Amino acid sequence: MLSPSFSGELRLLKKIADSLDQGFMLLDGDLQICYMNAKAEAMVKEHSLSSSDIELSVLAEKTRAGETVSWTSHFSAPTEAVYQYFAAAFDSEDGFSGMLIKMNDITPFSQIEDQLVQSNQRYLLATRASYDMIWERDFGRDRYYFSEALSTVYGYDPDDEWRWQDVMGKLVHPEDRERVIAFVADCYRHKMKIFQCPMHRYLRKDGTILWVDVRCIALYDADGHNIKTVGVTRDISREHYLRANLLHQSAELERSNQELERFVYAASHDLQEPLRMVTNFLGLLQKKYDDRLDEKARQYISVATGSAQRMQDRVKGLLDFARLGNTDNAEPVDMDQLIQDTLKDLALSIEKKHAAIHIPSPLPTIVADKSHMQLLMQNLVGNALTYTDNSFPVIEVACTETPECWQFSVKDNGIGIEEKYHEKIFGIFQRLHTNDQYSGTGIGLAMVKKIVESGGGRIWLDSAPGTGSCFYFTVPKRRVIG
Repeated sequence: MLSPSFSGELRLLKKIADSLDQGFMLLDGDLQICYMNAKAEAMVKEHSLSSSDIELSVLAEKTRAGETVSWTSHFSAPTEAVYQYFAAAFDSEDGFSGMLIKMNDITPFSQIEDQLVQSNQRYLLATRASYDMIWERDFGRDRYYFSEALSTVYGYDPDDEWRWQDVMGKLVHPEDRERVIAFVADCYRHKMKIFQCPMHRYLRKDGTILWVDVRCIALYDADGHNIKTVGVTRDISREHYLRANLLHQSAELERSNQELERFVYAASHDLQEPLRMVTNFLGLLQKKYDDRLDEKARQYISVATGSAQRMQDRVKGLLDFARLGNTDNAEPVDMDQLIQDTLKDLALSIEKKHAAIHIPSPLPTIVADKSHMQLLMQNLVGNALTYTDNSFPVIEVACTETPECWQFSVKDNGIGIEEKYHEKIFGIFQRLHTNDQYSGTGIGLAMVKKIVESGGGRIWLDSAPGTGSCFYFTVPKRRVIG
């Protein structure tokens, strides 16, 4: 039984105790509950003390011996909960002897802790599975902390003490050290929060060299002082050497192409002279001995002269093709004016064919090589005039705009082209007809394709026999430099 004085003390403290968020439970010497505040009543109602993974008799023995006992119990039914308990002996001045148990519902904190543990486990697993090295630089302690990749990739012990001078002195290659230090210092000076270091080299512990990509996030305090920097270092050696090899191969290919173009130019130039000689001497032969030649001989000379002339035209076309090269004299080009100039150059053919040229809407001003664009339009419009059996050829030149480029089209109502030849016609000397049917050298469309692709565009066509052809080509949008 509680004494009257002690009961009075409890009544005085009850209101205060009931307002607390911590549960209090008082047990007497027989382990019978004498008092519980409101929080303890609610907790015990949900999960009784007898189910809290501890024997009360053992608990009483320990508290009588002067121990303060603490434990945590996890409950799954009727609801999930985590309670924390603290038990100690309680003795009053009037002779009451018992045990006071303090109870805390730490369920929310336990859930957060579990989430943090799971998150940390996922982080550790991810860093172990990755070849990327994740690190943190703590400015307050002047320490670096590394993931296991420091060991697995670079061969160093991540448990060693690492400071700024260690990273620069051991990891960063001596030839890159000054550049990296200057770059990082400049980023901190300008209070940059996210930055990527220039590509540089790391030294593994065994002395081998790796190329790395380092990306950083810097944190600053209210006064702008560095607190810490976290980052990811990735070994990009394979990509670096592949890129270097690709650049070398590209340079070799460029050199080879230039040599080939010079050879084609020289060969084409040298072939023209003997062909002129053949043509001239055949003409002299026919002129001087015409009265002594029979019809068969005259026919032979005509065939030989025609073949030599066609060969000369092909060589000249090959020379023009080689001269195109890969130069890019980009400038603003008024396509409306350029097409008008092209039509003037082709005026005799247009008049002879009674052709109609339509330009539905104004053409744009683009950035391109003007001489190349003139040659391109002359070939496309010229082909539209050549490859037609129509009494009244109709040719339409148009342009549409896309976010990335200008798309031009040259459409005709000519003889058309079978789909299986749509790629072949862009090859050099690839002709689908004889000179007796339609004149040409077989180089025009090859030149057109080279011009379009050297400018970063593409060319294709939509055509079928008897329905005409529509050639499309694109010119990327770009600024004039210089």
